[in-house]
Amino acid sequence: FLSHAENILRTTKVRFETIPDLTTAAALEALKAREIDCAVPVDVSTYDAEQEGIRLTNLAMKTGVNVVMRENDDRSLSRDSELMFAISQGNPNLDTFIKGQYPACRVLIFANEDACYDAVSNATADCMLISNYRVRAEEARIQEHKLFHVPTGEHIPFSFAVRREDKQLYFLMNKAVLTTRSEDMDSALASYMHT
Repeated sequence: FLSHAENILRTTKVRFETIPDLTTAAALEALKAREIDCAVPVDVSTYDAEQEGIRLTNLAMKTGVNVVMRENDDRSLSRDSELMFAISQGNPNLDTFIKGQYPACRVLIFANEDACYDAVSNATADCMLISNYRVRAEEARIQEHKLFHVPTGEHIPFSFAVRREDKQLYFLMNKAVLTTRSEDMDSALASYMHT
């Protein structure tokens, strides 16, 4: 996507450099501290975006979501479920998603994804969520913890976030988002299935 965006925005001399391994919360903090100019993937409420001093572009991408549960747990996931989700610290995207889709559920925050797997495995939490683009890469870990995954039928929408006052970059990123075909974005995201 970033190569495509650079090509679309070539007259602006915008260049992208990715900074891997930041949590969404860390990326938003880096954005506020002016260490970066843009963060992705971000899914926060309009209120939270306002509180963070950021603007969100139009929907840039979306990912299907799978719930991961213990093999011996026969409960199901629905809007009325009262389950305890394990999520990694610094992931407001999943917190926003859970509050919107499963309002009766609660969330326990863990230091990292490994701790989330352990929490579900040892019944400290009932379940966790992973992107459908990551299922293949996570399959061994899921089996190792005697867990299983099922698609929820729901999607998390993601946008780019920029500082509220950076209107020009907001315009440029929205232009890149709006001129990218969803098939191209799906293809780029699908490449993560092989990592």
